Amino acid sequence: TRKFRGKVERTLLGRVPELVLAQARIKAAKFQVQYDAGLNPNEVKRQAKSELTLDELFVVYHREHCLIKNKHPSQAHANYMRYLSPTLGNIQLSRIKRSDIKLIMSRLAAKGNQRTANVAHDLIRAMYNKALAWEYFDGRNPGLHIERYPTKVRTRVLLESELSDFHAALSLEPSETNKDAILMLMYSGARSGNVLAMHWSDVDLDRALWFIPETKNGEPHVAVLTKEALDILRRRRKQTSSVFVFPGSGKTGHLENLKKAWQRLLDHSGIEGLHMHDLRRTLASWMANSGANQAQIQMQLGHKDSRSAKAYVHPDVEYIRRSVGSVTHQLSNKKSQKREVK
Repeated sequence: TRKFRGKVERTLLGRVPELVLAQARIKAAKFQVQYDAGLNPNEVKRQAKSELTLDELFVVYHREHCLIKNKHPSQAHANYMRYLSPTLGNIQLSRIKRSDIKLIMSRLAAKGNQRTANVAHDLIRAMYNKALAWEYFDGRNPGLHIERYPTKVRTRVLLESELSDFHAALSLEPSETNKDAILMLMYSGARSGNVLAMHWSDVDLDRALWFIPETKNGEPHVAVLTKEALDILRRRRKQTSSVFVFPGSGKTGHLENLKKAWQRLLDHSGIEGLHMHDLRRTLASWMANSGANQAQIQMQLGHKDSRSAKAYVHPDVEYIRRSVGSVTHQLSNKKSQKREVK
């Protein structure tokens, strides 16, 4: 018992017989140090008990930030539940250490998921930043000063040698809607989120244009529709009464996921290492190989700057070989001519 700031405070040391005299003296000395420093041990305990766990913080973070600011709040929820909650969810914010986060990241990286490790790091660091800003937490952000894993830019595209197997496997897809959506990904070069939510009111079949209200960069975009894309759209227009080009049975009213259909395609075709997003890169690369300039590719893909578009362009090796080969052939001829002159 001690008088603290004009009030009598009783601090429980422990209970007999669990707490022996020597231990009680040590705890009493620690509490005395806190009192002398102007801290009430009882208040410290109460604050510790009321401190948010990481799961409790995420509920607030998702409601106050993700649902308002993020374009894909469900993805943040999925990432949290998959990578952070199982290990750290029940731990209070002040008890989570940098080493805990690094351990999660290292385990993901050990499975070859370096990019995912960085995603988990980004998420928990952002959560702590908001906790500090919203005054739910007044400690240090354990997500700071953690070295991220280097990630390689993907260069995978659908090769010309794989095209026949790709279409043959796609013809086996039982859902016409899934099949058409995958082809639209390839023919338009648009992101899957935009393709799946494609609205008839945004499509101008006469002018062969698709007005995308909002893309990943937060801006609207106009994509050119080729003959192949128009054939799909005109056929679907006759078959569906939905406001969406690719209707679905979910809450959104449109098709929400192509993962299972994509996996079936890969299984039937035998194509390895091809991601759905690689179809976007495929269009850009094939455009470059056909002589399209950077501005044309940038406009079709809806990138803000040429550097973004350039990351999606990976010319076919044989195309480069033909170009370089013609130059080296000329160089070799010049060398021959010089020898003849001598």
